[in-house]
Amino acid sequence: MALESPRLRLGIVAIVVVSLFAALLARLWYLQVLAAPQYRTQANVNRVRTIYTEAPRGRILDRQGRVLVDNRVSDAVVVNRGELSNRRAEVVPRLAQVLTMQASDVEKRLDDKRYSPFKPIPVATDVPKETIIYLREHQSDFPGVGGVQLTER
Repeated sequence: MALESPRLRLGIVAIVVVSLFAALLARLWYLQVLAAPQYRTQANVNRVRTIYTEAPRGRILDRQGRVLVDNRVSDAVVVNRGELSNRRAEVVPRLAQVLTMQASDVEKRLDDKRYSPFKPIPVATDVPKETIIYLREHQSDFPGVGGVQLTER
């Protein structure tokens, strides 16, 4: 038989190994050189995100040091319109159900022109901690929805 020669078998194995390494090197070159700009953009989008926080508010005192206006911390549910945009129709009714609100009220709040389109919009304030925890646990079901603490007067 022709394949019984050890040199022939070794040569075939060597050709297979070299061709596999050539395929790996070609794929590595493609990923490192040709597809690098695309993956660099995806990595930056995944890595960089702007988070807006409100400035803390202080007490207002009279000249004798008595408190005129005080602050309190309130848990709020906020929605980032940019992250919500493509799944808004399915997320808003579920969010309204969790918050025990009407879906139209949530929609009205999201469409309010007083809020910047780039900042999270507070949809509900004085929300129980359990609701915030539920929304964080089910983050994949509520994209763009989060819980924050706001100071209110």
